[in-house]
Amino acid sequence: MFACQRIYVAIRAPFLDQERRELTEAYMEALIPEPLLLILESTAVWFLFANAIYKR
Repeated sequence: MFACQRIYVAIRAPFLDQERRELTEAYMEALIPEPLLLILESTAVWFLFANAIYKR
């Protein structure tokens, strides 16, 4: 009985990992919308650029 359970778990593990990754990614996209991420990234790049120019 236990051997069958271990085989089942070993077979299901990759599928469960994939589902877990997809669910985590969907949650993060829902939590932080993509346009906001783009704004934050562009703001950070601009800030670094402005600091580099200011230090000259």
